[in-house]
Amino acid sequence: MSEDVPSDPAASGELARFAVDLYGRPGVSEACLLLQDRCRVNVPVLLTVAWLARRGATVTRTVVREADAAVRDWQDEIVGPLRAVRRRLKYGPPPAPQERTERLREMVKRAELSAEFIELSALEDFAVAIPAHGECIDAAGSLSTVVAFYSSEPMEDDHIRAIEIIAAAISRD
Repeated sequence: MSEDVPSDPAASGELARFAVDLYGRPGVSEACLLLQDRCRVNVPVLLTVAWLARRGATVTRTVVREADAAVRDWQDEIVGPLRAVRRRLKYGPPPAPQERTERLREMVKRAELSAEFIELSALEDFAVAIPAHGECIDAAGSLSTVVAFYSSEPMEDDHIRAIEIIAAAISRD
């Protein structure tokens, strides 16, 4: 996800509202970005799995693979390139970074965020078909399944801590 996730009026779906709320909780955005940058986790998929776990759905590797497949092209062709441009504008190439290029960077950031909300909408369409039992189940295990899907490397302590932060935030209400 983007560095900052403001509430977006276009984010009217239940998953998007959950994602904005969860992402705004202490430590969650940093934990998500760590998993995104270090383990190549697709954060909207991670937030979808968090939503499924919160709703009491069993999350398997197959569920994660199908969620990823539902949005892979969008992530690769739209969200990823927008993120790359936004990040690149932060440091260069010349004439960036300057005030006028910072305005462009902010516009790209808003476009990236809009693209992520579209992705969350597509993921909600996928996720509503997964049976849920109403009580949060094994959030940490579900999130670990996501990280293992995206990264073949062994989980490091900071990855485990990031998962614990997100799982604890899911359970808080």
